[in-house]
Amino acid sequence: MAKRLRNLLIHAATRILPASKGGRVICLHEVSRGDLLDEKLVNLKKKRAVVPLDALIEDPEPAGKVSLTFDDGYASWAEIAAPVLEHHGIPATFFVNSGCVGLEREQAMGYVKNALRRTQNLLLISLEQLKALAANPLFAIGSHTINHVNLKQLDSRDQLHKEICEDRRMLEEFTGREVTFFSYPFGNMDSISEKAISVVAECGFKAAFTYVPKDYHNCHKGRDRFLIGRDGLNLYDDNDLWDAWLSGGYDWIYRIKTLLKR
Repeated sequence: MAKRLRNLLIHAATRILPASKGGRVICLHEVSRGDLLDEKLVNLKKKRAVVPLDALIEDPEPAGKVSLTFDDGYASWAEIAAPVLEHHGIPATFFVNSGCVGLEREQAMGYVKNALRRTQNLLLISLEQLKALAANPLFAIGSHTINHVNLKQLDSRDQLHKEICEDRRMLEEFTGREVTFFSYPFGNMDSISEKAISVVAECGFKAAFTYVPKDYHNCHKGRDRFLIGRDGLNLYDDNDLWDAWLSGGYDWIYRIKTLLKR
């Protein structure tokens, strides 16, 4: 019921409020059905230009453009998502928790439950799958911490450096490719601290991404460049909802929800 009401409000907001004028960054997680991803990509290509993440954030006129990202580290990226993305020639950035790479059986189940906080039985990405994604010119690998931790709960800069900087180092060692982008686990402002933002900058990342809906105007400098918004979308939602969300329909609802929590 709550989700249905939220979706109705998103559609209503797009009719009465100004539409988003910047670019958008989509965030997905595991991909259980390639047909649903295919459907969403066909619709996206009709409505917007799908561009690499680095191209979007450097574009002086990003309106009408969107970039695709995936968080955590699932085997389904290689098995299901990559072939569909390749078929459409669509670029994507995969934000990986280096601590999950290659885990199997009980270790994988524990990581999914305790670190990712998911209840499904999800297969994690193998080292070979990660290397294959990284070798594909359509794809880029980003950092997402080693253990998918809530960075606001880490007080020590040493802990933050380990989770953030060491994750980047491990991913670069795994893939042989430079890792320039970071996304915050959980991604809302309750899981991001000023100290974490400063460590992300110290680790040499070009930019960092939240899970807060927000359009991108290419005006992010300094601190804001490390708080770029993303739209957390679901492949099971219909195309009309995706269109409304990417037009900024959820931005206003999220702001109101945030104000009500204070």
